Amino acid sequence: MHKDFYYFGIFFFGLSVLAALFLSIMFFQIGYLTYQLESFGSWFWVEVGLALITYVILLQYFKQKSYRLVYTIFMISIIASVIQYFTTYLFVVLMMREIMTFHLISIVISMLTSLVFGISLIVSKAVKSPWLKTEGVLFILLTLVSAFVLIWSLNLLGMQLSANVEIVSQWVNLAASLMPVPLIVLFYKEHKALSGVQSTGRLKYAELMSALGGILILSGLVIAMKMSQQSYWYTHVSPEEQALVDKFESKTFTDSKDNSLDYLFMKPLEYDSTQNYPLVICLHGGPKSAKLKRVIVTEPAPLLSKPLNREKYPAFLFVPQAPPGKSWGGMPYAQPIDALLMETIDALKAEYEIDENRIYLTGISMGGFGTWYLAGTHADMFAAAIPMCGIGDTALATEMVDIPVWAFHGSEDKNVPVSGSRNMIAAIKEAGGDPKYTEFPEVAHHVWPHVQETEGVLDWLFAQKRE
Repeated sequence: MHKDFYYFGIFFFGLSVLAALFLSIMFFQIGYLTYQLESFGSWFWVEVGLALITYVILLQYFKQKSYRLVYTIFMISIIASVIQYFTTYLFVVLMMREIMTFHLISIVISMLTSLVFGISLIVSKAVKSPWLKTEGVLFILLTLVSAFVLIWSLNLLGMQLSANVEIVSQWVNLAASLMPVPLIVLFYKEHKALSGVQSTGRLKYAELMSALGGILILSGLVIAMKMSQQSYWYTHVSPEEQALVDKFESKTFTDSKDNSLDYLFMKPLEYDSTQNYPLVICLHGGPKSAKLKRVIVTEPAPLLSKPLNREKYPAFLFVPQAPPGKSWGGMPYAQPIDALLMETIDALKAEYEIDENRIYLTGISMGGFGTWYLAGTHADMFAAAIPMCGIGDTALATEMVDIPVWAFHGSEDKNVPVSGSRNMIAAIKEAGGDPKYTEFPEVAHHVWPHVQETEGVLDWLFAQKRE
């Protein structure tokens, strides 16, 4: 083997460790919200690029060492991994829920091929290398643990279990990021053994590898900075934001099964218990690691909490907080807590003078998913719905024909495809409804500034009343 080959192997294995460690740190900071960061899609392709390069390097290594069994099985494993990368991009990044079954199948096949690959490293002549043997053992252990987590996550039975799954997943991701370490040690030792051997020229593809390495480093650094900034926004609470949160009452509802839902609540300005007031339900987006941030990103709660709007539109503001791994409904890979949410609303109606004919539902991103889902599954409760950047089940469109809907989406949304809103609006119209839809050209996922500047939104919302 050429000395440069080992050099590039160490270099790219090291890069893959650093990239995976960075993503693992992101998961520890903000959990599954990492998938919803606007820059995650770009980072995904950086990691895929690194993975493909390391696959090619390993394939060439196994071929040169005449590890035929390992080479063949690893080639099959690469094909399975590439298919999984493709389905992951469609399902996680583009939010194409219809391929969920195919995505799960690709994950299972990839796990099986990884397991067989790990076994091949300890049953073939590759086992003579202690570092390849170590790599094989790690592959087997990590694949088995990942399979356990997958089965666990598909059979969630309770709120605390979901939080535990996320914690275990974070540690599994951290362990996975260190997988190339035995290979780095192996390549370093074999490179060192060649230190006294005269090389014949440069590796023929050295320039290409150097260029790819430079591109990946530069693009990775830029995207990592963007992801860090976006993560900081979700976890940092400024004094101004804290002051806004302090306007709300912090409450918790617990059902008969001890499942609890934390939420923020605000009464109407100059609340009079002898009068009825509307209730505005504000569903937040992806899970927030800092609970105080939930009101800041749960549009339109901050807007409606302003004194001028509280005076003009007196209403109860209800800002529930979904536990980690849970959703309001309609989200893939997230257990819905709509039943718990409905019980909480019933408890509020029993305690406060809420006008049951003027209960409004709104949400963005994951909250947009939830708005579509709840409007379709509990149509008899809501007087109006404002889903933003969400995807709904078109099969529920017939249930929404009598609900005033005003949906918003950005045409350049990379987190939640704009087709999610377009399809729902088309389905409701086809069913006989008359929904409103505003699409902002050249706007990505962060549409709220444009929504609140849209003339007449709040007037329209508070004018709706259920017959």
